[in-house]
Order: sequence, then structure tokens, then C-alpha cells
Amino acid sequence: MTAALGNYVTVDTWPRAILNTIAYADLIPVIDGGLTLETFPDGQMRSGSWRAHTLVPGRPCMLCTRQLNQTDIQLDRRGLLDDPTYIERSGRQTAMGAPNVAAYAASVSAALLAQFVSLTAHPGHQGVPAPLRYVLTTHNLHLLEAATGEHCQYELDTAIGDGRTPWGTSESTIAATARGCGRISRTRIARSHRMAPDRAT
Repeated sequence: MTAALGNYVTVDTWPRAILNTIAYADLIPVIDGGLTLETFPDGQMRSGSWRAHTLVPGRPCMLCTRQLNQTDIQLDRRGLLDDPTYIERSGRQTAMGAPNVAAYAASVSAALLAQFVSLTAHPGHQGVPAPLRYVLTTHNLHLLEAATGEHCQYELDTAIGDGRTPWGTSESTIAATARGCGRISRTRIARSHRMAPDRAT
């Protein structure tokens, strides 16, 4: 999954949790989306889907739509989701995803753009929709009936600004942010290297 605010994009759990917080506490809209691919045992494609939604007061947060969970947030905050020893010991599956499926990712980008247009231009005076998911096997677009949790702390903290639930100590926040930025930088460098023309003579 990816979350975007301005030009900031991340697939990591802890940074997405921070974006989830500021969407409500600071009233800064966040557009979130992503894609999934499933295969049969023989490697053939079984199904795929992409989804997009906008985090604003009145719409459910990423925990209420099950895009995040508190356990993974705390693990990523402590750096354990990047620790091969912990992952091997816990038996967790690494979330590799499919970030380089360019044609498929373009569909997600289009869905995110549609969310942005709805957020800013309000076509038909409708505003942003509920979370949407497109299923590739049936070619159907589904409006997901996700509801706000009765005791969702993120949405209870709407418009409280600096009074929001603390993210933790400054040291842990800085360390987690540095890990996220490092992963983003490595990805961008790798992609730039692959896209650079061969200048050898």
C-alpha cells in the first residue's frame, strides 16, 4: 500500500500511521491506495485488485478499513519489520508486494488521481467517496462499506492538533523516519539507475 501527502509517498506501516493521524488531528487530507496480486500454485495469475480512499473527517481511517493494524505499527516503529532475524524467528511473511508492475500500478495512480479530483473539485457536489476497490477478475468497482470504529482514537482526535495522541519519544520517531527515508531513497536510486540511458560509446 502507499499513502501520499503532497509529494511524500511511503509503503511502510509506521509512516502511514503518522499520515493516518495527521489526516484527522491536523485536518490535512491524505489519499491512500494500493494493489494486490494473487497467483495459483503454478505461478499463473489468480486475481488482482486495487483500491483507493481519502482520509478526512467523516470517512473511516486506515485502521477502521483494515489497511493498518496496531501490532504492525508498533513492530515497524521499533524497526523489527526490517530485522531479518526477527522475521525468521516469528515466521512472518515479508511484504514484498509488486512495486514494479508498471502497467498495473498506473491503474492505482489513476484511482488516486480520481480521489484527488473528488477532494478538490467535488464533481456533482459529491466530495470524496467511500473506499473503492476494483477487482480485476470480474472487472467490477466496489464501494466498500467500511464503518468508523466506535472507539477509534484517530477519529476521536479530530482537529486537536498538537494535543494528538503522542507518537512516542523524539528518538524513536527520528529513527523510524530515517529508516523509512532510507528505503525510499534506495528505491528511487535503483529505479533511476534502471531508467538511465546507456551512455557507453
